[in-house]
Amino acid sequence: MKKSIGLFIFLVVCAQYDYAQAITLSGDILGTVNVPAGVNQLNGFVCVRSGGVLNVAPGAIIKASTSTSTLIISRGGRINAVGTSRRPIIFTTTQDQIPVRENLTRANKGLWGGIILLGKAQPAGNNPIEGLPASINPACRTFGGTQNTDNSGTLRYVQIRHGGFALTPNNEINCLTGGGVGSRTGIRFVECFANLDDGFEFFGGTVKPNNLVAAFVGDDSFDIDQGYKGTGQFWFDAHDSSTDKCLEAGGTGAGTALNVANLTCCGDGDADAFDLDRGGVLRTSLQVRNSYVVAFDNCHTPAGTADLGDVVGNTTGSRYSGITNPATCAPLALQTPRGITCSAAPRQLDPTPASRIPGVPPTKFVGAFRDGRDRWLCGWTALQSKGHLAAGVCL
Repeated sequence: MKKSIGLFIFLVVCAQYDYAQAITLSGDILGTVNVPAGVNQLNGFVCVRSGGVLNVAPGAIIKASTSTSTLIISRGGRINAVGTSRRPIIFTTTQDQIPVRENLTRANKGLWGGIILLGKAQPAGNNPIEGLPASINPACRTFGGTQNTDNSGTLRYVQIRHGGFALTPNNEINCLTGGGVGSRTGIRFVECFANLDDGFEFFGGTVKPNNLVAAFVGDDSFDIDQGYKGTGQFWFDAHDSSTDKCLEAGGTGAGTALNVANLTCCGDGDADAFDLDRGGVLRTSLQVRNSYVVAFDNCHTPAGTADLGDVVGNTTGSRYSGITNPATCAPLALQTPRGITCSAAPRQLDPTPASRIPGVPPTKFVGAFRDGRDRWLCGWTALQSKGHLAAGVCL
């Protein structure tokens, strides 16, 4: 009887994920390739070349077969990976036993590469993207141009798990890297879980990503660089002890600018939330609106004479709490967010405030979540399926 039940469950899982149609992605993609629902493979460096299109069906799971396996969308190529809140698209490693069971944890980082989008938006020229070896075709590792409305496709309801393999020491691949990605590219409801390097990093470009989740990454959750100019809303950062900054901005390239609203930085009580200057030299123009910074050592990495107030142009409605050195948080307002619990422990993380914040107009709210009834994390994230969210968050 037990064998019969086990066989029945196996057949149900096979039917749901349609193993019979599984495909393996490898080499260059020059035409149109359709990835079906079910478990598929990514073998080595896969590059969607100019004119190529990669369509990924809701419910597809793409497992990297080697540690260096990486998906690259080059200039002129497109990816259309549009999942749903009930049938997300998952990029992970073959060591991940989903959909049968969740065997990997937040400690399992760097098991494959990640996803790299290369577009034709600013900065101009042929700029090399970080993380890739020089042996790869230049068309698959350079970005940039003058087409700021360029379109590299759509990522929606997508998980990217356990990536960030280091090709060489200190040369890891980010979970989702954008180089010169244009404003017509759609990035919304995308989760980076347990990546060895940064979660999301954008080099130049004008893309406007919303509803991002960076959970337990090994470096910065969000990083902008090389003249990026864009906006973002509803970004959520969840730290463990390996995570560095919630947001790093600036680096090389003139004119880096970010206007982000409804950001929730949920720390572990140790790291600094923002790194926005180096040696007192301001590296970016940043506006933070209606955002939470909770449980960090500093709001801003102390450096030279610059502080958060020097860098942040507008902090309307933003709040902080649980900061060891609160002087680094000016001009954000001190206010303990009721209901928010920052934790990497199982079933403890609750980023949703208990109620709206006094003084914030009803049409606006602080942080990435309106209140306990705002459940956009639910149904599609690894944070939920791996048991990190507190009871009640997704009820």
